[in-house]
Amino acid sequence: MEQSQRISQVIQEYDSQGWHRTGTPVDHFSANWLYDKLQDIGIQAELERFDVLRVDPDLCHLRVGDEIVEGLPLFDGSFTDSNGVTGFLGQAESNSEIALVEVSRGVGGQDEMERARRCGKHTAVLAVTMGDSPGLMATNASDFHTPFGPPVLQVSSESRDVVFTALNSHQQVHLIASGGRTNSHSFNVVGLLPGKDRTLAPLVVMTPRSGWWNCASERGGGLACWLEVMRYLVDVGAHRDVICVATSAHELGFYGIHAFLGGRPGFVKQALGWIHFGANIGASQLPGLRFSASSADLARQVEDNLIAQCLEYVIPAGGDITVGGESQEIARQDGYVTALVGGNALFHLQTDRWPQAVDVEVVTRVAKAYSDLASQLVVMVN
Repeated sequence: MEQSQRISQVIQEYDSQGWHRTGTPVDHFSANWLYDKLQDIGIQAELERFDVLRVDPDLCHLRVGDEIVEGLPLFDGSFTDSNGVTGFLGQAESNSEIALVEVSRGVGGQDEMERARRCGKHTAVLAVTMGDSPGLMATNASDFHTPFGPPVLQVSSESRDVVFTALNSHQQVHLIASGGRTNSHSFNVVGLLPGKDRTLAPLVVMTPRSGWWNCASERGGGLACWLEVMRYLVDVGAHRDVICVATSAHELGFYGIHAFLGGRPGFVKQALGWIHFGANIGASQLPGLRFSASSADLARQVEDNLIAQCLEYVIPAGGDITVGGESQEIARQDGYVTALVGGNALFHLQTDRWPQAVDVEVVTRVAKAYSDLASQLVVMVN
């Protein structure tokens, strides 16, 4: 099978599994699927289990008159009971029972919601999510293990007119964001390709595997590249050990990478280096790729490999910026890391689906560029 066909198959299979939310049956199925993929290409694989409190949304909607707007609770906030909250909408930090905020992507996109959650004045918060395409753009739960504030109901940008009509007409609304937390678990999928000299520091290749909805382009491209790099290294051989890890709980405060590192004290600096495939690699809608690297030499090496695959438009993040949440944790611990992330008009939306959301040609070129990079790094002198 040609590489582009393998990549298409991986992304299509991943998309077809369903909503890749941590701790769910789909999450568990997907972990076993990845385990099998590694085994099939000759990688020693294991599933490293960690415990997680899975959020189980129940009734989650806004009633405006006779109209019902379905939504999703914020996973690091509290929940209403089944009766919900009745009141008037108002701005963040006003005296209204329910704060109305708009949430967008990018720097400052959640500032208003943070103020509403922390001010102590509101019984609930209604967040209209404004992504680059219509729909409900779910927000990651960065404080998942220390939830705080009032219940937050996230709703689609398509409901904005209904919501703001209620605000401007001073119409009473009814909000329910009920749910609970259930003891569950997830898995990091970890593989090992033994090197010729096992005394050398290992190279680590990593990518997240969980997220909101089906996330075909958000996560699928990174997973396909991750598998292709390992397949290539199996074929050409590795001078040193290569460890690959696909972490879960990306959307829950990056807990998967913390679980992986928690069982390996000091491992970040013991590794030769880290390659991180982040979000939206090969997204077809509003694409754009950028990379970061821990040193100028590594940045030049990454750039040379990208240019060789006609990816000269991929830009360096610049300065001391590290892209990708998991790679930022590696950088905080002084690891030698390079990461790649992309833009995506369907980011965190249910419409991020195969095939329309994915540019397979770009994913294939990225996989080739980073396979070459990995083969160069495995022969580096420590």
